[in-house]
Amino acid sequence: KDGDISEDEHRQQSDEVQSLTDEIIKTVDDLLNNKDAEIMHV
Repeated sequence: KDGDISEDEHRQQSDEVQSLTDEIIKTVDDLLNNKDAEIMHV
């Protein structure tokens, strides 16, 4: 089983990747909302 990981490790890593993805999506959404507000103000 060289290179294999357990199901628990796989689940933990998948959860971590999903959490980071969610954070990045929220950041991008916030930036877009701020830019929209800035454009509408002008």
